[in-house]
Amino acid sequence: MWTVITTDLFNEWLVQQDQSTQEKVLAALVVLQQQGPSLGRPLVDTVYDSKFTNMKELRVQHRGKPLRAFFAFDPLRQAI
Repeated sequence: MWTVITTDLFNEWLVQQDQSTQEKVLAALVVLQQQGPSLGRPLVDTVYDSKFTNMKELRVQHRGKPLRAFFAFDPLRQAI
């Protein structure tokens, strides 16, 4: 099991969303927590040309719009 750490800015954004959006994003975070770095497309993809190594994006489709949250895994088994 991986720990998922969210920022205050992300949390503030999430609570401003409608319930359906919140549920989809939270469901994706649970899958990320369960599968960690082995999770791949379509839910997670690598961000290329980032100055941060191992930068990933969580991609949630909702009402025809992609919602994206950027994160990286650290050595302590955390997605930040």
